[in-house]
Amino acid sequence: MRWDYGTQDSGRVARLQKPLYFRHFVTYPLFADKIEEITGKTFPENTIFLLQFTFLNDLCSEFLTNEWNNTQIKFRKNFLTPRKEEIEKRNENLVILNFFEDGISLLNSPGSPEEYFYLDKNNFLRNNFFKTQTLCGSMGLIKPNGQALVRNGEYSAGEFEQHLKPENWDLFFSPEE
Repeated sequence: MRWDYGTQDSGRVARLQKPLYFRHFVTYPLFADKIEEITGKTFPENTIFLLQFTFLNDLCSEFLTNEWNNTQIKFRKNFLTPRKEEIEKRNENLVILNFFEDGISLLNSPGSPEEYFYLDKNNFLRNNFFKTQTLCGSMGLIKPNGQALVRNGEYSAGEFEQHLKPENWDLFFSPEE
């Protein structure tokens, strides 16, 4: 995986990044409280969070900029929402949320009950989970037992959902953890 950035002398530069995966352990009640504070929503105690994260200055494509207006958000949600609904339907306790690094202009509707795009105010997620800038963002799965897995680089929620299968999850976390 990589991170692309622009410089005045070289133009676009691609830097290889690692790690692809990052294991993390959280104090789940504190983590869930922080997500509720950022989103203004309340979640059940057994919620599994699947978070998608967009970095400031991500050069993934021309569409991904630091300025997300209503048209861009609507276009992106037209693609994401059907997939989000399918995944959440298959996984009773799973909630998918999309976060954008502080500094990105996000013209969404944070008070709407259907909203799932949020600005990572004060960079809580950026500083604690999504530490490695990668092209096309990162994803995280956080379980109520405190186990958290971050996958850096372009990936779909459907692909990441497969990590919840015990045979896949156990590759990262032993049952006693």
